[in-house]
Amino acid sequence: MKEKKNNILIVLAVPVVIFLILTACIDNYGFNSLKIVLSQAIIPTILGYAMCFTNAVGMFDLSCASAMIIAAMIGGSLGNTLGLPGLIIGCIVVGVVLGVINGTVYKLLKIPCLIVSLGLLLIYEILAQKIGLGVSKTIPAAVGVIGKFPYSLIIFGASAILFYYIYNKTCIACHIRAVGNEELLSNALGVNAMNTKYMTFVLAGIFIGITAILQISYANSITTVSSLRSISMIFQPLMGVLIAFAIQEWCNLTLGVFISQFTLSMMFNALIALGVPSKMQDVVLGVMLIIVMGIALNNKRIKGYFERKARRKELMKEPN
Repeated sequence: MKEKKNNILIVLAVPVVIFLILTACIDNYGFNSLKIVLSQAIIPTILGYAMCFTNAVGMFDLSCASAMIIAAMIGGSLGNTLGLPGLIIGCIVVGVVLGVINGTVYKLLKIPCLIVSLGLLLIYEILAQKIGLGVSKTIPAAVGVIGKFPYSLIIFGASAILFYYIYNKTCIACHIRAVGNEELLSNALGVNAMNTKYMTFVLAGIFIGITAILQISYANSITTVSSLRSISMIFQPLMGVLIAFAIQEWCNLTLGVFISQFTLSMMFNALIALGVPSKMQDVVLGVMLIIVMGIALNNKRIKGYFERKARRKELMKEPN
């Protein structure tokens, strides 16, 4: 227990140290930036929670952002007619429905998730533009207040509690971890791997819907994208999720995703404070994505290397 607490403290210390370094190095960066950093970390954190379910079983869903956009636009349309309840119910229901569609297509076609999500991403981008929704959707300020600070912080807290409960306290979460660790063995033990993967899409849809509420409320509008541009919206959440899975032995996944996203948001705000052009920010994002993916996908090899190195040192210390 003591070691677990120490590990959590170490994880929490990382963003604190980075913040102190950035504050010392950048003139117009300090405690007044924390509110902005926190506000900008909320949306990618909740979208990251959605991605955790599919990532836990070894799948990458590229359609999360495009599904979030179409959910936000339909929810925004309902918000304009029914007010705040219409926005909330519309976004979450559409998010879950799109999750069901994703899972059903994957289950019926039995092709890699990457291909399924890429095809659905293109379809969702076109749907958002063509099914009478227009290029953008605007909602009244009275409805969009839910996405402003501090209300967004309350929604984030509720989302984090919901994710923690689903991922740690439910039967489906046990099945998800079993399939993610060893699919063939889980099938032999009676866990239906395909149904479990289907449920990861449905559960992700809940958090995609919540993200849609905050996304359209953040600026009281949302704009459609095309030509796969929605993929760029998942890069930061994806990095946070990969980092969270890499440090899962140190802290809970719920906290790990938030700490990762908060740290990334801090660093990107520092780049803006330094006046780094947006194109160079994309370069930094790309480099960080490669580094994080490399570490995450080779985590076992890296851990094994350090374990072998530690054993060699112990053997060298032993007397002959």
